[in-house]
Amino acid sequence: MAHLAAMSDELQRREPVNPWSSMMIFLAWYRVMLFLLAVGGSTILESSAAPEKRDLSIAEKVDSFVRRLEGCSSGYQIHNGVCYKAFNTPKNFRDASSICAADGGTLAMPKDAGTNAFLLSLKNTVDQAGFFWFGLVDQHQEGGWEWIDGTPLGSYRSWGPGEPNNSDDEDCAEFFPSAWNDAPCSRADRKFICQKIPAGCPDGYVYHQPSHLCYKAFNDKKTYNAAVATCASAGGTLAMPYDTVTNKFLIYLKNAVDNNALFRFGLTDHHQEGGWMWEDNVALGSFRAWGPGEPNNLRNEDCAEYFPGTHGSKRNTWNDGPCTDANRKFICQVTPSGCPSGYQQHGRNCYRAYSEKKSYDAATAVCRVGSGSLAMPRDQATHQFLITLKNQVDRAAGFWLGFDDRSQEGGWRYADGTRLGSFQPWNTGEPNQYGGNEDCGMINLDPNNKWNDLGCSSQLHFICQISLQGHVARLTFLDFDLENRYDHVTVLDGCSNRELGKFTGTSRPPDVSSSGRTMEVVFTTDHSVKERGFKARYYAVANHVAGSGKRELSDPEELELGEPNEDHEKGMLEEDAAMLENNILSEKVEVGWKNQLNSVRSSFLRSLQQGLHSETLKAAVMAVNCKGALFLLLFTAALCDGSSSSKSTQDQPPHIILIVADDL
Repeated sequence: MAHLAAMSDELQRREPVNPWSSMMIFLAWYRVMLFLLAVGGSTILESSAAPEKRDLSIAEKVDSFVRRLEGCSSGYQIHNGVCYKAFNTPKNFRDASSICAADGGTLAMPKDAGTNAFLLSLKNTVDQAGFFWFGLVDQHQEGGWEWIDGTPLGSYRSWGPGEPNNSDDEDCAEFFPSAWNDAPCSRADRKFICQKIPAGCPDGYVYHQPSHLCYKAFNDKKTYNAAVATCASAGGTLAMPYDTVTNKFLIYLKNAVDNNALFRFGLTDHHQEGGWMWEDNVALGSFRAWGPGEPNNLRNEDCAEYFPGTHGSKRNTWNDGPCTDANRKFICQVTPSGCPSGYQQHGRNCYRAYSEKKSYDAATAVCRVGSGSLAMPRDQATHQFLITLKNQVDRAAGFWLGFDDRSQEGGWRYADGTRLGSFQPWNTGEPNQYGGNEDCGMINLDPNNKWNDLGCSSQLHFICQISLQGHVARLTFLDFDLENRYDHVTVLDGCSNRELGKFTGTSRPPDVSSSGRTMEVVFTTDHSVKERGFKARYYAVANHVAGSGKRELSDPEELELGEPNEDHEKGMLEEDAAMLENNILSEKVEVGWKNQLNSVRSSFLRSLQQGLHSETLKAAVMAVNCKGALFLLLFTAALCDGSSSSKSTQDQPPHIILIVADDL
């Protein structure tokens, strides 16, 4: 964080400069910043010295750039890590909720004075006198106001005089037009405000902050097993409302999709009648929300579901229903993570259960392609997670796990070479070395789910594991042609600012690897001669694999930034200067630029004071008026080891953030 602090100090000290002086500085060089926080895959970066000019105003350029960095989609504005949008279309409360859900969000929740003031300002840009729904209801109990994420209304509230008064069955909150008011949820003449938290959820999923999970209510009807398969295809499971907060949020989410439908969630008693188990194989705890007289197993009913929101005294409560009926909708949950496609996160690892069958060694080879190994469950929680994972693929078959005793009979070791610990859930009488050649470990079919030793040549399904820790960034140059001595590429160890290499000329540099998850690539040019530039590919590689055995997490993906250019023509700098003088140096533009600079400076300093949040990239942009276009330098609080005291940040998977600070 030392370089970030230095940037912060510089940002505080720096006043808006005269555009002529900034022109003299920035015509001499420009900079491409690339922060590499390792993630699965690789990308190609291609750079040249010819920036592409775009017909956008300064404000539009800054707004667009900041939105991309902060994770907000078009039309949304960020406040304290949450994206908000005021809609000018009148809807009733449920239809407004449905639009927000389809957009990957919920109705906005102003839980503090700062957010409330921001939302008032936002709605006033759309309709100052209009009434706008936001996400607060007392539909479960009159007077028991709750946010739609299931959490209770706290100490902050901004009700108008005499409100809420429930004068006409009023269970939904609105801005009226600036104070809070309760209104009938059926009123279809209210506009609304949506919010989205950028947290890495799949498209269509909504992030639920209290549970740190992503959820989606599907409008399709399926059997229980078909619903499980749909959720698994996104790397998730059927939703599991362990507690009242999550349960209330799922009720809100399902009713936003269809208030009159039954919705499945991940709870069954198909193993033993009355022995209700969550989809992750954990027994149902003390929290339960069964409807009156439920569960009753009326028609061999082994799968849980929500009653419709219109079902009288049983509305929105739990019911046991037939698993094979194909007329139920369903809710999925997914853990937001940076795991490779097809993998699911548990703790600090990603796991994937494969449907194909292979020998132990062939399965190991498949896992190693992704810098992984066969799964190594070292505790009961991980074991239970793997049971759920394998059962999504095949309940009636065994799966290879990552441990064997081939080096020494009875000396069982995990795939990473460590000895098995105290956790060893062997099946009764196992391991037994039956036939004299059972040296590889596996997990039995459901419902036994215990460990067994088996011949390593047997053909089984298997589970792979990839660590989220221990990955570093590696840069491989594919082409390199810069003006010798005057143009150069500097590669920095991002978290320490230690220089890993500085390259110029036409010789292709060697591969460069960071010590941690972050790498910064800086391209500096004097704009005097245009050569081909450079092209580089970056990878996430497993740090624990030595030497040339490092492997990429997935196939390369290419990103083109510019094209090769012919020799630079003399006089172009003078032409640019004339354009700058004629088109940019006006009082109106200069004042607007100064105001924008002050705004982003304040945003950046606030983000530093508030600390990092794992779900949000904290960034700000300094805008510099130069060469008839906007020059952007990005200062970002990167998620690298030791840069935040937030425990959740340390648990984050490797990320990659590509930042181009160029003469746009």
